[in-house]
Amino acid sequence: MEHQAVVLLSGQDRMIHPAAQRSVAKKIGAKTIVLHTGHVPMLSNLKAVADDIANTIEAIR
Repeated sequence: MEHQAVVLLSGQDRMIHPAAQRSVAKKIGAKTIVLHTGHVPMLSNLKAVADDIANTIEAIR
């Protein structure tokens, strides 16, 4: 069974710099989804997070 990593990258994060997020995603070979939100995208833009997760799951199937 193959596992695919997906990282939700917070493009306006002031706690963890987006470049650091990209670096970690690259190291683990993850697909990145960039959201133009702050540190907690699930609170600031829940619909975008849910839509991106659903779209990623559909693309993997």
